[in-house]
Amino acid sequence: MTLNGLLNVKKGITSVIGGGGKTAMLKTLGRELCSSGRVIITTTTHMLPFKDVKCIFSPGMEDIKNALSEYGCVQAGTLCENGKLRGTFFRPEELIKMADYVLCEADGSRGLPIKAHLSHEPVIPESSALIVEVIGANAFLKPIYQACHRPDRFCELSGASGGDVITAENTAAVLMAEKLSDIIFVNQAESPERVDFAQALGRLIDRPLFFGSLRNGVWTCLQ
Repeated sequence: MTLNGLLNVKKGITSVIGGGGKTAMLKTLGRELCSSGRVIITTTTHMLPFKDVKCIFSPGMEDIKNALSEYGCVQAGTLCENGKLRGTFFRPEELIKMADYVLCEADGSRGLPIKAHLSHEPVIPESSALIVEVIGANAFLKPIYQACHRPDRFCELSGASGGDVITAENTAAVLMAEKLSDIIFVNQAESPERVDFAQALGRLIDRPLFFGSLRNGVWTCLQ
């Protein structure tokens, strides 16, 4: 099954938040969805340009429309001095008028597999049809202060202490306290131990959980 079929991605804005795997998810969804419609990949925070997707820097409306007609799937944003893209001059709600799907990276995690959020995070478009939170399973049993972005916030929400490691129980406590997403995708579940982590997490939360390896193109739903 395709990833977009598994997650039941509908036309409109899909926002991806959380930790390790957001870029891989956006690339996979963009590649799949462009066979059934026009796709814009953008961000409300910052993201790196994709090498294998047509990128339109500081675009105007006509630039985006022309690129969509030619390529089907484009990445749009304003290039910063550090080489990253920040959101375009147009809000995702404006971009969706030109495309069938807008895929929005709405969070940053500094390359870490898991994240807890401050009050101003993530930056999710209000009209998002689907919000997917990604968690990297390689965080499992690693120290919170090593594997988590915003570790102090993670400890505050979960009741964990600074010397604790990431577990299904404290991760679930954070997810249940924040309630930011519609579904959870546990990425990097590439070993029996990481699959066990995903399955244990799924039993502790109140929303659908999917797991697999975006890198390897393997995914499933927790039954």
